Amino acid sequence: MGDRAIRAALDAGIDCVEHGFLASDETLDLMIERGTFLVATTYIADGMHVTKVAPELQAKAAEVFPRAKATTRRAIERGVRAACGTDAPATPHGRNARELLALVDRGMSPRCPPSGPRRPPPT
Repeated sequence: MGDRAIRAALDAGIDCVEHGFLASDETLDLMIERGTFLVATTYIADGMHVTKVAPELQAKAAEVFPRAKATTRRAIERGVRAACGTDAPATPHGRNARELLALVDRGMSPRCPPSGPRRPPPT
């Protein structure tokens, strides 16, 4: 889903975005403002083997996977609320821990609850 589609979904009132790999910083900020969760399914960028898929899918993965990692990292740094999900069957059910490890690799604190990074309350 591209940035314009994510914005349209936000404007329609959704409460979570799946993947969100192509979200701009402005869209990530809008997600923070509205309390929208990101279910990044970012492990797919590490764990999906594309060597045996069609060349056009390999090319798409080569373009999108690095962007997916970068966008997830930016979302975490900015404070977008995160939830854990997998992209089955690319990441089979029951292997959700790999998604959590990928989120930590992208900058989420391992001590952070699965609901995602939160800014400390004002003092």
